Amino acid sequence: MNMGYNPYFQQQQFGQAFPPAYNSPYQQNMMQSQMNTQPVPVQQVPIQQDQSNSSMIWIHENDVNNYLVAPNSAVALWDIDKPFVYKKEADASGKPSVRIYELVERQSNQQAVPIKTEEYALKADLQNAMARIDELEKICREGA
Repeated sequence: MNMGYNPYFQQQQFGQAFPPAYNSPYQQNMMQSQMNTQPVPVQQVPIQQDQSNSSMIWIHENDVNNYLVAPNSAVALWDIDKPFVYKKEADASGKPSVRIYELVERQSNQQAVPIKTEEYALKADLQNAMARIDELEKICREGA
């Protein structure tokens, strides 16, 4: 198999890279402009995580908005200083949203607050009440 000469291919031999066969003025201008530009610093978000194999992510309240979330995903962020859990999620376009949940300790002997069902009316009860109101209105119109 005979491969043609490619001046853009840098061959490596014994750990050294050799430059292309020639440097055009265009390549020299590009290299010079790249050397003159300052690299844009990437801002790192300081995240303190538990050193154990826990899946909990510990974060300060002011770093919640800086934490990046991939599109169509969500992550739970636990506040280091307060009893809050932040649920940060991003939609398909990558737009993030944050919900804040407060942690409240519940005693082991304390039961959940029951819903008082006697305070709510059934649909049949409402229909019966409406029929009764209609009857009373009919009586009032005839008697007046």
